[in-house]
Amino acid sequence: MKQSDLLLGFNRLYLAISRKVQKNWQIGICKRASHLTACLVCLLGILLRSAAFGAEPSPEFSINQDAGCGGWLAAGWLEVEVHLETGEKVVFMMDTGSPITVVDASLAPKLGKHVGAMWLNLAGRKQQRAEVYQAPKLLLGNIPLSTDCVACTPLPKKFKKHVQGILGMDCLQDYCIQLDFIAGKLRILDSAQCDANSWGKMYPLVLSRSGPQQQFLQPLIHQAGFFGDDTNLIIDTGCHADGLVSKGETGQVIGAWLLSFFGCGRFHSGVWDGERYSHIEVAPIDHVNVLGLRFLARHLVTLDFPNQKLYLKQTSVAPLKIRKPRPS
Repeated sequence: MKQSDLLLGFNRLYLAISRKVQKNWQIGICKRASHLTACLVCLLGILLRSAAFGAEPSPEFSINQDAGCGGWLAAGWLEVEVHLETGEKVVFMMDTGSPITVVDASLAPKLGKHVGAMWLNLAGRKQQRAEVYQAPKLLLGNIPLSTDCVACTPLPKKFKKHVQGILGMDCLQDYCIQLDFIAGKLRILDSAQCDANSWGKMYPLVLSRSGPQQQFLQPLIHQAGFFGDDTNLIIDTGCHADGLVSKGETGQVIGAWLLSFFGCGRFHSGVWDGERYSHIEVAPIDHVNVLGLRFLARHLVTLDFPNQKLYLKQTSVAPLKIRKPRPS
């Protein structure tokens, strides 16, 4: 039976009982009993409507088929479609490792008032100047992604093939975001209305502050990375490898992994926080440990930024392969 038919039947039953109670009340028959019946009818109406509709479904959005399927030499970024206030669609990369939202210079005419400039370091490149503008209205479906300003600069060519902007923590920090890589969906959840027990293991999430006036946020967990004892582990959906490893920690694993010509380390298997993983790909970098998208995509990921919690539920030992579109 269709949900609409079920609701129609419930409504007819509810109205019929209500009219009966009202008639009895008007003619003075068993007023006390009628009052009790009226309360029961109201309760019945609430229960029947809840049964018909259930909980309000969480907003969900499609992500690209190769999200989390890349590696050090491939893309596989996490891409979402965002609407400007004009209705124009723009593809953004969701990057929890970026404290601010960045747009390509081609979008400058669609931005607000120019308010200044800053220096950015994109994807390990040398610092480049970015103009700062008042942010336009950005919508993920009907959900506003609030930020005061955006940085505007020419994006690297490898980015511009896929995206026109980068959604940073300034836009993401107010939401509980679930990434379901198996289903190819991003969900915006109300953590107060959801059962977090099904989200996997919980890690306290620290929103580390930096920058002028401490306004820049960077999410991290106090958990050892792939190697070494450093327990400040950054959660970075903009890193399309399994992770980054501090150069100071790599000396102990020479021979356990293969350092490729391109500076990327690959090893066949490993254990992280008690769980086994295969074909892990990391790269050494100065003074930072990172969990990247290729690793996160092996899980159902829930980033509950308002309550500062990260949930990981392992769904795959090996890296994901590109998902095929589901038949319509």
